[in-house]
Amino acid sequence: MLYCYFSPCIAATNFLLCATGFLQWQTAQGFQKSACAGQLSSSEQLYGAGLRDSLIGVFMKKKIIVAITGATGSIYGIRLLEMLNNIADVETHLILSPTGALTAHAETDWDKQSILNLADVVHKPKDLGATLSSGSFITHGMVIAPCSMKTLGSIASGVTDNLVARAADVVLKERRRLILMVRETPLNLVHLRNMTTLAEMGAIIAPPVPSYYTRPETIDDIVNQTVGRMLDLLDIPSNSLIKRWEGLQEST
Repeated sequence: MLYCYFSPCIAATNFLLCATGFLQWQTAQGFQKSACAGQLSSSEQLYGAGLRDSLIGVFMKKKIIVAITGATGSIYGIRLLEMLNNIADVETHLILSPTGALTAHAETDWDKQSILNLADVVHKPKDLGATLSSGSFITHGMVIAPCSMKTLGSIASGVTDNLVARAADVVLKERRRLILMVRETPLNLVHLRNMTTLAEMGAIIAPPVPSYYTRPETIDDIVNQTVGRMLDLLDIPSNSLIKRWEGLQEST
């Protein structure tokens, strides 16, 4: 009965939102046509363009960059692509390095083409002319999973001789979300200093450390929980994918 009571309210609200959005869009279109006819002032043209762009932004898919480098743990990048593939409003951009493909083949049953097929858009690692090389190409964030120490060092020092490093550099300079699933142990002083440098620049250092409070029973449990937490960092809902900490229950 509760569902039946609220359903008309929800339907009415959705209708009003859609109608409002349509009217706003029509207004933006009207401004555009008038501008083309020379009937609007420059300030009015800017208002119409801003309204149109804001509406496009509301309905635009979130572009997430996923980079898989040569460190061990390629399954994290693969699983991230699989999870994002099931989210309607996300568009994935994949950069798979040559050593990343080699490591994935050694560690998993995934071949290079199968991994590439998981992404909406695939970029060649050496294509520095790709869209991801420019800050004017809007993205929601980037995850390097796993992130090798070579890649970490390149980004920290500003050496952008491949698309993974350049895309990460762009994400940092545009103040967008950069998540590095660094994978190495033990860590030497250079590794630690590079992580500190990038953390100071705004990157999130997120080594794939298992959450044992979830009582994982399989490797898949560990991978899913870790990757789900990466979705949290991207502000993408993941409640159905991971187990949340509910506090310690006192024994009676």
